[in-house]
Amino acid sequence: MEGDNEPNDDKQYRSVGVDPDFYDMVDDNILSILLDACKPLFDLVSSSDSNPSAMKPADLLMSTANLIIAAGFKMKEQARQDMAEEDLGGGMFDEDVQDMRDFAAKVASEPQVYDVDERQQLDESLAFFNKPSSLKKYKTGTKLYDAEITDKGEIRAHMTLDVRAPPEQIVSYYMGHAQQFAKHNKSYGGGFGMGGRRNNHSIVAGGTLPMPQPFENRLIVLKILWEKLDNDTFFLLQVPSTHDSIPSPENVVRTTSMRLMKLTRIGPSLTKFFDELLYHVIRNQMRKGAVQTSFAVETPLVALTANEAGRISRSFIVVMMSNATPQSAVDEHIEKFLALRELDREYVWFRPMMEAIAMELMKDVAVGVKLRAGLGAGLSLMDMVSDSIIIRDLFTTPGKGPFAKALLACLAFNIAWQVVIVLAQSYGLKKNRLRTMLLESLAVVTFVKPGLDAWRVASGQEQQPGAIFSPLSEMAYSKGTEMFAEAIPGFVIQAVALVTSKEKSLVAVGSLLVSAMTTAMTAASSFYDIDTDPGGRKRNPDITGLVPDQARGKAFLVLLALSFCQVLAKGVAMALLAVTDIRTLLYYIVGDVGLSLAYKVATNDFHSYFPLPRAASFVLSLVVRIMYKTIADFTGSPLYRVPLLLGGTTYCFTLVTSQISVLVAVHLYNKNFEPGEGQEKLDADSTWKAATTMAIGWFFLFAYFVLRVAVPKKRWTLWSSMTGRQYVVESYTKGKSDEKKISIFRRNKILWEKEIGGQVREWTMANWATWEREKPEWFTAKAKSSVPDSYIPGEFLVGLGGANRVRRGSAAGSVRESFRAASVREDAEGPL
Repeated sequence: MEGDNEPNDDKQYRSVGVDPDFYDMVDDNILSILLDACKPLFDLVSSSDSNPSAMKPADLLMSTANLIIAAGFKMKEQARQDMAEEDLGGGMFDEDVQDMRDFAAKVASEPQVYDVDERQQLDESLAFFNKPSSLKKYKTGTKLYDAEITDKGEIRAHMTLDVRAPPEQIVSYYMGHAQQFAKHNKSYGGGFGMGGRRNNHSIVAGGTLPMPQPFENRLIVLKILWEKLDNDTFFLLQVPSTHDSIPSPENVVRTTSMRLMKLTRIGPSLTKFFDELLYHVIRNQMRKGAVQTSFAVETPLVALTANEAGRISRSFIVVMMSNATPQSAVDEHIEKFLALRELDREYVWFRPMMEAIAMELMKDVAVGVKLRAGLGAGLSLMDMVSDSIIIRDLFTTPGKGPFAKALLACLAFNIAWQVVIVLAQSYGLKKNRLRTMLLESLAVVTFVKPGLDAWRVASGQEQQPGAIFSPLSEMAYSKGTEMFAEAIPGFVIQAVALVTSKEKSLVAVGSLLVSAMTTAMTAASSFYDIDTDPGGRKRNPDITGLVPDQARGKAFLVLLALSFCQVLAKGVAMALLAVTDIRTLLYYIVGDVGLSLAYKVATNDFHSYFPLPRAASFVLSLVVRIMYKTIADFTGSPLYRVPLLLGGTTYCFTLVTSQISVLVAVHLYNKNFEPGEGQEKLDADSTWKAATTMAIGWFFLFAYFVLRVAVPKKRWTLWSSMTGRQYVVESYTKGKSDEKKISIFRRNKILWEKEIGGQVREWTMANWATWEREKPEWFTAKAKSSVPDSYIPGEFLVGLGGANRVRRGSAAGSVRESFRAASVREDAEGPL
């Protein structure tokens, strides 16, 4: 930063918002802040209102230690470097930024020798700065700074503000970086520069600032001088000056104002609020007003008070209760508040620390886990109890036995599906395989599997070695099969039994409503969990993120209401059509599903994304296409809009035809149904009022979700014509890294090999040796096993076992390994 070094005119200046010092995770300053934040917890233990049985000092000490260790922060060195390089311009510091940091070190450590003139100027300016004056409070309209200003005599203003930077860096900025930036800023017309510097504490800089007509241009020439008063205080002055190297053009107005600054270090910028922020998060107790979070949503970090920080952190427990994973809870909490978003951008350790704390809290305190798992298990058990009562009543009612048997068949079908998923998930486990199979199967037949899955996801459990699915994926697949195999057909069967009964009991109506709500809750939570999962959003930014970062609770309620309306209307309508003419119902189902399959075949998008052999792919694709169509028909879940499932076009068509089918079914029932013995026809006016009310309510709810809830830039995914084949191909052609491109092998070759197979083969052949030599983190044995033999260079294929690799076994083994290749891991594509 020498005054005679002219900067390169071609250099690009960019804002660097992160102090690289904070990339040092093991920072005594940060750990001391964490310890200070935990001190109130120890005071809480010793207070008279604490519960000794629930909070022991030794346990609290260990929990605190674990939290601080967790804040160390489960982040690999390479990941930290990558994040630093991304934030700091590809790992290359701006030369000026590096110079400024070096100069700041000199400001902090090197003594300065002042001549007589400099000494006099500093003393006079400091005396003037401290001179009492009759200043009046000035209402600034912001919390960023306080101001006082004179209203007569000399114009003088005094402002106090917090700057979140060390005083050494502020001095360094004024001593060079600001002038160099101004020189290249077009608003200064390139006429601003440094006149010269005799030492490290004095500089003259200035130039002409163009002004809009009719104002005259301004000539600004300032002498900048600073002095270190003590270890934590600096005094800096900017006073009018002249210099031979800075020309004074005609027709300009010379500025004569001066600026005096007293920079006082107030300690780490986090200490003002960070203890409050952590204290209430760790304490993790529901408090009055915890859900009232609008008070500080847009308060910037620099203006955040300790009181506001405490209120923000108290709301975290509510967020944890409404999210499936610690990561998604932290993501929603951060995105809800401007101050936390700024904190997340500036301090690379903040989000990993919060995720670690959330995971520990969910394991130990488990408020969110208990609610999440309890809600899942509770709804499942409630549905089971109500279904059991209905099945008993149907068996004891003359002529209703077939309905009871049909419900039992659906229940058995669902249990069989769930057991198959359990066996597939547990078969390859490295430890306790048989024990896991038995316990998981027991959870299925006792109907507590939904709650168990929710507990695993909420507590942050990772995918076990050898398992096919991650906990989130297993829960998603289990919910999907439950809706398809039992919830939807069971609801229709119950509705048929209710419609054909002469006496409509409150128990039967209540059971029907519980079944509808359970199915709606399953559909809404499946979409919500996958769409808000931070890992999924990072891996699949184009097809996730429809739910906004803020007001997620409102979004979930709208989704739940939408699904409930559609389940209730569609299910009852199909029951009315079934009792009117079963053949018409069969024709409608076959035609509706057949048209959807024909569209997929016509668009060359029939095969699913699982990388299976062609015959197995055909069978599975047929099953899942029917499954996707059925669930979307009855629930309207936006999950199925993504290209890998139904796609936007088919999804929209399904929503429209589903609503039309309700009105058509009611019309046919009122026109053609003739009640038999022991039956009673529903009133036509009542059925039409109910159908139109549900249809109008659904329309307004859907419009509200699209226009007021869904993220605007993601709305296009609801009606996108992109096919699964196109999405898979683009995941490779538009992939920005080898890690992203390698995911192509987790997808069905039928979808991409014909179009880009040669390109993919050239890529793997050209890069395999480099991957083997450099061993990037994503290039694991699992990743290698997903790559077909024909895409691996011969010399490396031999080392992997050649054509007899583990994944090349029997036909059944090949199918299972194909599923494993498509399994959802932290580095894969997500449940989609």
